[in-house]
Amino acid sequence: MATVDNTTVTITPSPTANLMNHTNSYSTNLLQGETYQISSYYDGADDTITNDVTGTRITSDKPVAVFAGASLANVPAEKYACANPLVQEQMPVDSWGTQALAMGFAGRMNGDSYRVLTATNNTVVSTNGVAAGTIQAGHFLDLLIEGPVQFQGSQPIQVAHFANGTDFDGLRPLKKAV
Repeated sequence: MATVDNTTVTITPSPTANLMNHTNSYSTNLLQGETYQISSYYDGADDTITNDVTGTRITSDKPVAVFAGASLANVPAEKYACANPLVQEQMPVDSWGTQALAMGFAGRMNGDSYRVLTATNNTVVSTNGVAAGTIQAGHFLDLLIEGPVQFQGSQPIQVAHFANGTDFDGLRPLKKAV
């Protein structure tokens, strides 16, 4: 969403996104208060492309607000219910840090789902002092971790913490007697 008139926004699709057949960077011009929505779809033709826009780079010549999400997401994987909408305002890359702390959701079992993203190639990610993987710019690392966790990146990282679907740990809301 543009905050001022004549804002040029440049969108560079991530390796896993199919932005309506845009595979290279492209730009659009927005007026104050105007929004531009991207969506990714999977047509099954290319196994390297999914409908995940994680890592898509958005830059602009004036301040903008960027929101990311999914209309229906199963976390941690497609086989777990319940498919819920996700939406979160994104932080600018220059505000990312090399460390993040997280606590598991109270009352949940079997660990919590995290997604770690970097804007820099060859970023080494560690959790609680143990190497978890090396990721490239625009790529991400999905992790399932039980208990408190400290994330550390050799370069700035962004960490997202997701609530798992109820089927993942067998927790279902109790039904009240009528």
